[in-house]
Amino acid sequence: MQKRISKRCPVRFGEQTPQFVGFAKNLSLGGMEISSHKVFNPGTVLRLSIEPEKEPIEATGQVRWTTTADHLAVLAGMKMCMGVELTDRPERYVDFLLKMVDTFKDRRQTPRYGKIVKVIFEDPKELFERYTQDISQGGIFVVSRETPDYNATVELTLVIAMNMEVVRVTGRVVYAISPQMAEEQGSNPGFAVQFIHFIDDGDRKLAEYIATLHYD
Repeated sequence: MQKRISKRCPVRFGEQTPQFVGFAKNLSLGGMEISSHKVFNPGTVLRLSIEPEKEPIEATGQVRWTTTADHLAVLAGMKMCMGVELTDRPERYVDFLLKMVDTFKDRRQTPRYGKIVKVIFEDPKELFERYTQDISQGGIFVVSRETPDYNATVELTLVIAMNMEVVRVTGRVVYAISPQMAEEQGSNPGFAVQFIHFIDDGDRKLAEYIATLHYD
């Protein structure tokens, strides 16, 4: 189950345009709960405009469940709720959530480097496979069409989507595969990072979570 963030923020939503107003709460990488006087039936595709303090974040989602209220409750102004699963999750939404995660607050023990790379693990099996193949060897391969220079220092933000855990680690680029090389080799473009230093107790958090996963 994905960890959800309890902070509320305004959101507009609608089938064609975001015209109805509500509050988004219990936010996660997978979706959110919207509280409003207007709800849609499960299966409805909605256009969302999530409105934190700065520029709105546009996204698309599908209603998965709704709560109902009787006629008197509606007349009394009681709000209803619906759960919305995100089908189009922009990068800014991920950044927005990361800023609200306690473990991502600016409590750095090492200098901040210019290049910060986010690697999101969407499900436990993916994390388990990537960990046993790459991370356990002291580094990770990042799939990307853009690569830092050889020997560059980068900061990785490993996001475990299932529980919104954030692990930060600095590393050094040890080799890269360009899109052209990847096409010739039949592999993915990207770059390999050797871990140098986990920030705070990130290595322990990652290892403890991996220990709970079991795949053949």
